[in-house]
Amino acid sequence: MAYIFGKGTLLQREDSPGSGTYTTVAQVRTIDGPSFDSEEIDVTNHDSPGNFREFIGGLLDAGEITGELILDPNDGTHDASTGIYADMAARTVREWRIRIPSTPTVDLTFDAFVKSFPLSFPSDAAITGNFTLRVSGNVTWA
Repeated sequence: MAYIFGKGTLLQREDSPGSGTYTTVAQVRTIDGPSFDSEEIDVTNHDSPGNFREFIGGLLDAGEITGELILDPNDGTHDASTGIYADMAARTVREWRIRIPSTPTVDLTFDAFVKSFPLSFPSDAAITGNFTLRVSGNVTWA
């Protein structure tokens, strides 16, 4: 069994729709998600055996991707006019990918919008930003 060290995983934004070129979001410390989930649909009826409820799977949801980065307001992927905050303010749905440092490389690619980007200004540590990306549609693995 092979284990993959998480260091070197990249969060990337597509430069423009359909371009196929991506820019790595700078200084990302953690990435969590996607968080796959399935709706449940109650199909219990009078013929259901043994007084137990019956369910089938419904719509799938890829959930959210969350993480933390060390803020650099001068970096184009962070700044207010072209970065994550700008995407949030404009409610931009764009293609993103998480590049896993495996051999061969594995990419999780998905459309998402920036749902939140709160900043933290501690007196004894680096300024950070926590981001939440809301996935819209499927996540492909390739």
